[in-house]
Amino acid sequence: MSRKRILLAEDHDDFREVVAFALRDDGHEVLEVSRGDDLLHALMALRDRDANLDLVISDLEMPGMSGLDALELAGGTFLSLPVVLMTGSVDPTLTRRAGRLEVGCIFRKPIDINALRATAIALMSKPTV
Repeated sequence: MSRKRILLAEDHDDFREVVAFALRDDGHEVLEVSRGDDLLHALMALRDRDANLDLVISDLEMPGMSGLDALELAGGTFLSLPVVLMTGSVDPTLTRRAGRLEVGCIFRKPIDINALRATAIALMSKPTV
C-alpha cells in the first residue's frame, strides 16, 4: 500500500501520540489536531489546497466542538472519505448521525491499537466511488 495521509483528531495528548506513532510506523503521513474546531479548520484548509486526504480518525468528545459536529459542518468537503470515530460511549443518536456520514467504524475506548491500525488499512484499501 502506498503512503496515505491521515487526519487524526484526539484531545488526549498521550493517546494521540500513541496512535500517530503506530500509524507513522505503518508508513502513513499523520496530521494531528487536538480540538474539534481544529479538525474542521484542517478539513477546510486541505480542501482549499486540493490536498489529498485518505482517512479521518476522530475522537467524538473534544474541546471546541465534537468530532462528529466538525465532520457534519465540513459537509461534502471529502464526500467519499473514510472516517473512524472513537468514543467513550456509543448511543443510538450517535449511531444514526454517524450512519448519515457513512462512518466506516466506531471504536469504543479503550481501543485496541492493532484493531484500529487494521481498520485504517482496510478502509483506505476500499475503492472510492
